[in-house]
Amino acid sequence: MARPTDYKPEFCDALIEHMAQGFPFEAFAPQCGIHKGTLYEWVKRYPEFAEAKKEGKTKNLKKMMQIGYDLIAKGSPAVWIFMMKNMHKWADKSEVTNTDVKPVELNYGPPRKKD
Repeated sequence: MARPTDYKPEFCDALIEHMAQGFPFEAFAPQCGIHKGTLYEWVKRYPEFAEAKKEGKTKNLKKMMQIGYDLIAKGSPAVWIFMMKNMHKWADKSEVTNTDVKPVELNYGPPRKKD
């Protein structure tokens, strides 16, 4: 017999509020007395919880942007950048350009005779 779930529909609103305060999704697990893996199971099992996670992530991004602007104004953006890379999958972008492009001739089969 399967163990009953600890999930409660009111967790949806609580998750959104939690993330809107700037806390990450996984940090909601201790509030519910569960392991963070259970949160991911709830996302798969309960569509309303998956939607709450999406809404919470949007609100979390807004809160984190506010925090970031404050830190930048104070001259301390490094911690915020690190948090954004971890919480919102930000990454340093490297662009590679090649201005020295030359066509390549590919020959299949026996070599062609030159005239």
